[in-house]
Amino acid sequence: MFLHELFEAAIGPQAKYYPALNKLLLQQDMIQIQPGGGPDKGKILNFYPVEGQKVQGSQDKIRGKFDGSEEEVEVPTGWVFKSDAIKELSGVSTSKKESLLLKPSHIFPDGTFSASKVFDAVINNSVLQGTDYGKMVIKIAQEIQAGQVPNLSEVPTEFKKAIRDYAGEYLGVLAMINGSAAFPNRDAWLEHLGITTLGEVELFFPKESNNPLADSVGYFKNTKTGNMILVSSKGGAGAAPAFDGLKVPDNLRTPEYENEIAFIEVMQTKGTALTQPFYGLNLISEVSPKSLPQSAGALLPLTDEQINQLVSWTKDKTFNKARVSELPQEYQNLIQDMISIEKVRPVATLGGIIQYSFKVALKRAINQNNALPNFQPLAREILQYNFVQIHADLKQDQMTFEILWPNKQMGTGKITVETKYGATDPSKGKMGFKVGRQ
Repeated sequence: MFLHELFEAAIGPQAKYYPALNKLLLQQDMIQIQPGGGPDKGKILNFYPVEGQKVQGSQDKIRGKFDGSEEEVEVPTGWVFKSDAIKELSGVSTSKKESLLLKPSHIFPDGTFSASKVFDAVINNSVLQGTDYGKMVIKIAQEIQAGQVPNLSEVPTEFKKAIRDYAGEYLGVLAMINGSAAFPNRDAWLEHLGITTLGEVELFFPKESNNPLADSVGYFKNTKTGNMILVSSKGGAGAAPAFDGLKVPDNLRTPEYENEIAFIEVMQTKGTALTQPFYGLNLISEVSPKSLPQSAGALLPLTDEQINQLVSWTKDKTFNKARVSELPQEYQNLIQDMISIEKVRPVATLGGIIQYSFKVALKRAINQNNALPNFQPLAREILQYNFVQIHADLKQDQMTFEILWPNKQMGTGKITVETKYGATDPSKGKMGFKVGRQ
């Protein structure tokens, strides 16, 4: 099992993590608890241990008080949830799976080749042949080539998620090519691309994994016409492709889509990942002020001076939630209205908390309050021209693939505005479309 998986579940019985926990207990720092039972099961709660404690095993208890309670209680060591403090003190990186040589950037050179050769490119790959887990991926590719459902029952647990999340990106392309992926709109998609089989297309796997729309996988391109469709292939629920890189077709530039296109272009061109939501909200405050909660509307539109102030607050690590009372009342109202600050991790700055609160206001305005009535049909039309998504899933040790090609006629998955980065990572990633699975 990967170390980051251990943190996600809980510290559990792994003795190697006790020194980090004991340092926090010695310092009497707040720790986070995720109860495994009772009315708060699954919630992440702040817990303040009493002094003089040390744990040595999974059966040990930690005595202290939950945030907001005066009652001393005991909680199992196994209920301790991941925290940045524990990660840093343990010296363990949560991104260890990224060191495995499984990503498309590890496997493919930065270039293009015919889709008909992609099976050979994986099965005969020297990088994959050089590791035990790489040979497991080759076996999966051979099973896909044979039209079988890949079985990962013999794959060690610590490799399964990495294979799904990283190797699944190109294994999903293999399943898409030979027709073994669930792709009910395959024929229509091929027609849209202007081909009859995927053997007629050129595949590109970029070296860098931060393409704004295509993520790690690249694109399919009709070598005769130049028609291109970008590809994302993600494990689990899939990623939200950023607005960057999405070209709005000229035929969609009509009065009915005017506000929606203006919003998308603001999100593409204004600000950074940190400031992008502020500019998007400024536009929403102009075109649909009633869709915004009163706490957010009272602060909008934000001036450049206000945006610069918020940026500076995100960089001040001492300006955290313990000092929330120092904020102007308008910002306190926003935070209280949008999020539960008690659940925000201690490392988040007030600037990050405010930015996240604005993100929540922006998502509610569009996703729930109909700020842009034609957003979904416009997004679906844009994605029809730009994007196909490949999902890799693991179910009972079987690896399956689902192809999602959303458009107004064929895709019914709900499209929303989303971001996966919260108050602790306000500048890490931009907002984008999220396509729900049917």
